[in-house]
Amino acid sequence: RFKHASSSVVLGAIKVFLHLTDGEAELSKQVYLRMQAPLITLMTSSETTESYEVSYNVLSHIHLLVLRGANFVFESEYKQFFVKYDEPSYIKNLKLEILAQVASTGNIQEIVNELSEYVTDVNAEIAKRSIKCFGTIIIRLPAMSKTVTAQLRNFLSLQINYVTTETIKVLKDILRKYPTFVDEFVPLIAKIQMESIAESEGKI
Repeated sequence: RFKHASSSVVLGAIKVFLHLTDGEAELSKQVYLRMQAPLITLMTSSETTESYEVSYNVLSHIHLLVLRGANFVFESEYKQFFVKYDEPSYIKNLKLEILAQVASTGNIQEIVNELSEYVTDVNAEIAKRSIKCFGTIIIRLPAMSKTVTAQLRNFLSLQINYVTTETIKVLKDILRKYPTFVDEFVPLIAKIQMESIAESEGKI
């Protein structure tokens, strides 16, 4: 059923397999691996036909899977979750969340570079969500903290109010979890003028 032409049949089969293997770690892992190809195929084929509803449905399933521990399955397919300029916001938002979850030591640099491109997007919401992804990644992959924090430093120098605000908010969570970065970022934060921070949460 994973090879069926109907997206409804494929997604229905996936739900059945997830239900049947719930609580079975090894079986679940095998099922996750089998699901990768049909889900990626469904996603890419729906994008070419501009059926965004199907694409969103497939992305929602992938998002659920990576949150359940199947992120290792999609690490090699990370480029499939790069945002396209003409996609609707709800597709972009979901892709960004998935990107933050499938980041690994093997693909971190490419994902960080891609997310950094979105930070200067004309859509402020996409820019802010991209910055939040850096926070998610550094919490998940502390070993990659230098790669991530280097980009956050760059964002503070862009002098774009909403970028500065969102970066400060993300740094707040990072510094609470990793106090060792305090000495690195406090001098940079001290140079920021308060009026450039657009939201009260960033000022606290």
